[in-house]
Amino acid sequence: ATVRARIPCTLWSLSRTHVTSQRRRHTREAHATRRKLIDSVPSLRALSDDQKDLLADALTPARFSSGSTVFRKGDSGTAFYMVREGRAVVRDGPRVLATLGPGQFFGEKALITGEPRNADVVADPSAPAPLDCLCLTSHVFASLLGNATEVWRHLTLSKASVLAPLSDSQLWILARAATEKSYRRGDVVFRLGDPGHECFFVQSGAFTVFDLTGKELARVGEGGCFGEKALLNNEPRVATVMALTESKCLSVGKQQFDLLLGGLTAVRHLWRLE
Repeated sequence: ATVRARIPCTLWSLSRTHVTSQRRRHTREAHATRRKLIDSVPSLRALSDDQKDLLADALTPARFSSGSTVFRKGDSGTAFYMVREGRAVVRDGPRVLATLGPGQFFGEKALITGEPRNADVVADPSAPAPLDCLCLTSHVFASLLGNATEVWRHLTLSKASVLAPLSDSQLWILARAATEKSYRRGDVVFRLGDPGHECFFVQSGAFTVFDLTGKELARVGEGGCFGEKALLNNEPRVATVMALTESKCLSVGKQQFDLLLGGLTAVRHLWRLE
């Protein structure tokens, strides 16, 4: 088409190259911001850079007006939220558990367990701006990274120093074979003198390790492990381990470990107090 000026005027020109360049720069900056948010989530830190990039690109905006409900206690856990602007109030009935602002997150258990929500979350009615979040659904998470259960098992195992000599592919083998176990506060995992035939890797919660006199020898939390000598031999337990809170572990038996990976001699150099 032909464009003619009918009156004197001043025009600004913008080349296609410049527009494309600016669009690419904006895309890179947006990705970097989203990737930084992904990096800030402890439960996602063990993912590879490629996996984190996939998740960063999959985040979608979610906006909630002041005072509106994000989800209620008991709702199905299907999405994880990261706050960009505004504030989210986490509460159990009338009791406020936390107030979360930009850079903070909530609902991450939806990606791990899919369990019902254990609290209400609302957009803070007193905040000067609506609650603006980035959202990642458990469905998208699973479609990008595969079986969510196996992914979280792999993340748990990758945090254990006792398994540091293993390759990523070996960790995936263990993740598929590991058994999930849950404990309530006060439950004993094993006692001093019990046969040692499996090792435990803590997914969530905390455990206390104590001797015959009741003296506490250690506490083990998320990312830690106990009973690792079972991967080397079947000697009796040298301490008692009890859950301090509602806790979950992955269990790997010595026979299973040896069958899948042929044993782990290098683990001898990484022993610590059981």
